[in-house]
Amino acid sequence: MKRFAGRTTVFMLLMFVASVPVVARPLHQTPIQPQPLTPELLAAIVGTAISLFVLLVPKLNVWFVGLAKETQQSIMALVTTGAAIVIYLLACTPSLGFPYVACPEGGIWSLLSVIIAALVPNQTIYRVIPAPQAVTIAKAEKAASLNQKG
Repeated sequence: MKRFAGRTTVFMLLMFVASVPVVARPLHQTPIQPQPLTPELLAAIVGTAISLFVLLVPKLNVWFVGLAKETQQSIMALVTTGAAIVIYLLACTPSLGFPYVACPEGGIWSLLSVIIAALVPNQTIYRVIPAPQAVTIAKAEKAASLNQKG
């Protein structure tokens, strides 16, 4: 119980310290200007959305769980990498008229950072979010059928 109270106290203290500059800011100052959307941030958002889509859309999630583990990983990696490449191309091709995302400097290394920024939350969210009941049942049926074959 002391551990929980200590962690709670530290958390509350950190929240207070983090909020003081926001609360203490005078109202007559100019408003904070939003930063331009970076391709990495947009890729992370899209990677998270893809993972949630595959995990939470009925029938798609059951079909996806029925695939082999390697196939699941390949599909997620290909779709997420494709989305990251599209985001990078939209950001760095002015003729496409997508001014909302700033094009990063650095060429292929920037593209690689966008792909990694999409893949990390995609794989993390897919492993962390609890599966719906239909997915759990499909996984159990798949495991039972594999045990019967083996």
